Amino acid sequence: MNSSKLYQSGKRYMIYLQFERRLSNNSINSYWYDLKKYFNFLEKNFDITNPDLITIDNIREYISSNRYYDIISARNKKISNNSLARHISSIKGFHAYLFNNEDGIDSNPASLIDFPVPFKKIPEVMNVDQVNALINSIDVNKKYGLRDKSIISFMYASGLRVSELINIKLVNLIGDDGF
Repeated sequence: MNSSKLYQSGKRYMIYLQFERRLSNNSINSYWYDLKKYFNFLEKNFDITNPDLITIDNIREYISSNRYYDIISARNKKISNNSLARHISSIKGFHAYLFNNEDGIDSNPASLIDFPVPFKKIPEVMNVDQVNALINSIDVNKKYGLRDKSIISFMYASGLRVSELINIKLVNLIGDDGF
């Protein structure tokens, strides 16, 4: 485990994201994954282990390299603009945190970094007839049929994502007020 000041600041940032910003575990894990790659790049290419020493040129060099190590295929491959935008968001958030919360950080080198233009894929959506067919296809006489029909109906009516639905607790539902 790396104990450099850079990694220690990164860990404090993760705690901030978890307890102050109340981000989901998935978001925190994504930020940490991005920042570890960034920290490794800084240490390997510039021998930087202290966040005070990072310059805008170091950040630009990381971004312009546009490469990362893909653990699954064990090779370098180019990052998409959407992934790069997430990396930049992680870096900008980290440096903003350092600037606003850490002692001795008197400037934010990431403040002038721009985001790449992300590719926007238009999502495919079901029309009303398709949704009704889906809901009506559920056999409520089967063991979990009524539950499944309620879940699909609730998701459709509320616009919830599956990840949001699975985190709902009964205390989040206010039946008397209709939400």
